[in-house]
Amino acid sequence: MSYRVITLLVVILFAGVFLSIFYSNTYIDSHLFSFNFLFGDVQNAGRKGGVGPVLFSTLIVVFIAIIPTVIISIISGHFLYGLQRKNPLLYKVLDVFTYILAAVPSVVMGLFGNVLFVHKLGLGFSLLSGGITLSFMILPLTIKVVERSFANIDIDIKTSAASLGLSERNTFFKVLLPCAKSGIISAIIIGVGRALSETAALLFTSGYVTRSPESVLDSGRVLSVHIFELVMNVPGGDLMAKKSVTILFVFVLLFNYFALKIMKGKSHESSF
Repeated sequence: MSYRVITLLVVILFAGVFLSIFYSNTYIDSHLFSFNFLFGDVQNAGRKGGVGPVLFSTLIVVFIAIIPTVIISIISGHFLYGLQRKNPLLYKVLDVFTYILAAVPSVVMGLFGNVLFVHKLGLGFSLLSGGITLSFMILPLTIKVVERSFANIDIDIKTSAASLGLSERNTFFKVLLPCAKSGIISAIIIGVGRALSETAALLFTSGYVTRSPESVLDSGRVLSVHIFELVMNVPGGDLMAKKSVTILFVFVLLFNYFALKIMKGKSHESSF
């Protein structure tokens, strides 16, 4: 009973925060979700116009960051899960190293991306540099989430797969991976949320340019950097910053909603 009460209080709290943000911004400007704002170009240093190129750059950076993150997290998470039983000492070393990487400040990771990707590899200030840097940032967290999802699979399922004589490859793709899909989707949700909210790392890698990028090697401004710029460096940019915050907040909520719907749908299908 207490668990339900706490859950209800948390839902009410977050609903209140969302409604206060949404109401204050829509009250100021009723055209928050207009076509011109969502798809229009940035004008007058962000004081006017829309956030079309910024949203486009944000989606590209998130896509670049998430694709390799998911693949590497699945491989690394499964490797660590198996290593825990085969070589506990090496597992502990890698486990500590993973947590250390997760604790690295975003500014430090941004400087790392600036030195390695922007200058050493010659990618310049680009969406590709920003996306890869974000991937490095969110990998430690997503790896641990995926590893836990493999570890939480019922031991009877693993034993049954072994008794049927399935190869390690078939066991992984046909048994373990489907059972761990909820954890993998959770890792994606966490990764996207972290990528959308990140500012410091992208200041040093993806750049400030507000025009629409033509390729991943072009510089681009993501939504979090755009909000930072409007608040800190653009006099009179507070209104557009609030509207951009609302867009970011709604975008994260929608992504989480559809991701959870997909996860529940997959779970429902697997129950038959």
